[in-house]
Amino acid sequence: MNLMALDNQERKQLYRLYDIKEFKKLAESSNVKGVFFVGFMNKNLNKITKNDINSFVEKMITGENDGNDKIIYLFYETIIATFRKKFNKFDELTELLEHESYSSMKEETKKIVESHRKEYESLNINFEYDALIRFLCELTDEEMENKIIKKELDDAVEENATLKKQNNDLKESLEKYKDLDKYY
Repeated sequence: MNLMALDNQERKQLYRLYDIKEFKKLAESSNVKGVFFVGFMNKNLNKITKNDINSFVEKMITGENDGNDKIIYLFYETIIATFRKKFNKFDELTELLEHESYSSMKEETKKIVESHRKEYESLNINFEYDALIRFLCELTDEEMENKIIKKELDDAVEENATLKKQNNDLKESLEKYKDLDKYY
């Protein structure tokens, strides 16, 4: 399973699916003490919200944080439990796609995947079937590298836009000061 295979919007949809109560139950049953979360999120387990977990996971994916494998493991387990409850063929798909790459999936695997589409879509889960399949597939080294490069390019474009805006703001300020200078 790989969150990197999903785009921002798909990850946000995935984050909405799971139940924070289930996350906390799983954390307690896996002997992860509540104070463990204080070190990573500055909150005890009973005070942690869904937004805290989502933000933590997102920051790990984007590389802003060096996270903790236990938290990511608990997050994945909670997501898996959510899909298991709603979609009977989830475990079968997970097993089938465990070592498959989405971009180089075998024809027979594609047929099996497609055979479950109608059932999944009839469940009205607010997460696209194709996104689920990408989430369950393994990313090849090339795909992972492309995702990282795309993320770096997106960040550079965003930074460029921010710098352009700052530059325009500075130009406007400079013009105001020039006008004020003439006035004085």
